[in-house]
Amino acid sequence: MNKQPLISIIIPVYNTEKYVARCLDSVMAQTIKDIEIIAVNDGSKDASLSVLEEYASKDQRIHVIDVPNGGASRARNIGLSQSKGKYVGFVDSDDFISPEMYERMYSAAEKKAAEMAVCFFDTVEGTTFVKEKDANGSEELLGRDDAIIALTELVISYSVCTKLYRSDFIGSQRFAEDMVFAEDFRFNSELLLKASRVMLIREEFYHYYSREGSITHSPISEKDLVTLKVYDILSEGCADNPTVLKAISDRELMESQKLLDSSIGHDDISKESIRSMLARVKKNKSAIRKNKYLSFFGRIRSRLAILFPGLYVAAGSLFKKIRGISD
Repeated sequence: MNKQPLISIIIPVYNTEKYVARCLDSVMAQTIKDIEIIAVNDGSKDASLSVLEEYASKDQRIHVIDVPNGGASRARNIGLSQSKGKYVGFVDSDDFISPEMYERMYSAAEKKAAEMAVCFFDTVEGTTFVKEKDANGSEELLGRDDAIIALTELVISYSVCTKLYRSDFIGSQRFAEDMVFAEDFRFNSELLLKASRVMLIREEFYHYYSREGSITHSPISEKDLVTLKVYDILSEGCADNPTVLKAISDRELMESQKLLDSSIGHDDISKESIRSMLARVKKNKSAIRKNKYLSFFGRIRSRLAILFPGLYVAAGSLFKKIRGISD
């Protein structure tokens, strides 16, 4: 009977033949060796599968699963169903990680009996590493409420790739396969609502590779608006805590206003969605004052959107048409 690995690392792969070797090299180079690497080829049309099979022939820790294209969430769920590790981590196939990432996160989680460990990330643009956060290498144990506040403040990122989860903590939790945007945000939000001990490591172990054609570089569309629905999950779960609820409301208002302004005058956004975003801004009107995410003009825009919603949308559409702006 095979011994249970300490960590299962799940890598969904889709058309990343130029990057997946670098990703696998970084995962195989982890200082903690007791890992299994589950690479799920999500119907790639390029040579990604060939690269995966070549690596699997050289390292028995790599398991390749080839499935028809169904999206990253489905690929991750397939990986979860096959994982055997005490802990689970995720890496995207065009990114890469520091050698000590999982050993540090595993040790920190074990030391404090945490359900999950979290690290920082930086962004790689060409050969330049762009720092995203103040990384000082310190470690901090957070309770549920502080962890959710850290999520709203983006101290804890929405991405699942900067996390190490205890498998029994994930349990039957899975990614929403009908979501192609904000699925990480939802997955983490639902888990954090039931968490009690979260280890935060302020060090950039994960390296996000910024490239054209990725989802984060796509133009705005209806799918982007599902982000706002995740705030409903958080708000409902924290309804009994005014402090946490205020932090959620502050972030939701800012995101609603930002998406509203981007969506106005955009052909791919329905009138119903515009009305929904206007309603969210209005719902969070108490968060306008002293909102640290909104500038002075941002607060003015939010008040105008509440007081004169029809005029606000019409004026925004006209302005974009005159300027030839397309978000």
